[in-house]
Amino acid sequence: MLGMNPWIAFAAAWMGLAGGQPSVPSPARSDEVVVKARKAIVVVANVCPTPDPVRYPGDGPPRVVDSYPAQGGVAAPGFVRVRVSFDAPMSCFSEVTADGGESDPCQPDGTWELPGRRSFVMQCRLEPSTSYRMRFRRDEGRGFIGLSGKPAEPFDLAFTTSAGPQVGSAAEAARLDPGPPGATGVSAYVTCANTPAPNRRRDCERTVLVPPPD
Repeated sequence: MLGMNPWIAFAAAWMGLAGGQPSVPSPARSDEVVVKARKAIVVVANVCPTPDPVRYPGDGPPRVVDSYPAQGGVAAPGFVRVRVSFDAPMSCFSEVTADGGESDPCQPDGTWELPGRRSFVMQCRLEPSTSYRMRFRRDEGRGFIGLSGKPAEPFDLAFTTSAGPQVGSAAEAARLDPGPPGATGVSAYVTCANTPAPNRRRDCERTVLVPPPD
């Protein structure tokens, strides 16, 4: 993985993928997301879709309709796949703050599941017997924005962890999440790959796609 962008290397390692050099596909339309890579290769992909209320109309602001852990629920400590699922397709913008534990519990950036762009996932390592509150809302940046262009309703996810035993790997944590109702599987994960501005805003002009592990 020498010579890879540090985020790409981190994403590949976290998702449990094999090594290999990234391939760069030819430019695509800004609203297309296509994984053009062999299995277990991270792809530096095309531009993120731009919010477009004509192509992606919405009756109201996107809102969270499902989560893991469940609101007010209890999760095993260790590796935890924290997920929120919206009722509308979302752009790449995101902003999350978390309280609980003695250190920042989650990776710096979350990923969106494809197809659909409705489920936002963060890989976290949580302490036992601890209460957590994660705020999926605008603070200093743009927050969560639907492809309709409408900002999402703010959402706070509160849950606790049990005393143990601990979940030992990210792969095991993913298996514990049943996914949102009606989910049909994940073809890839996408995240913004740009360096954040001083105010933590992300322009999301580039994305990184990671094929899911078996």
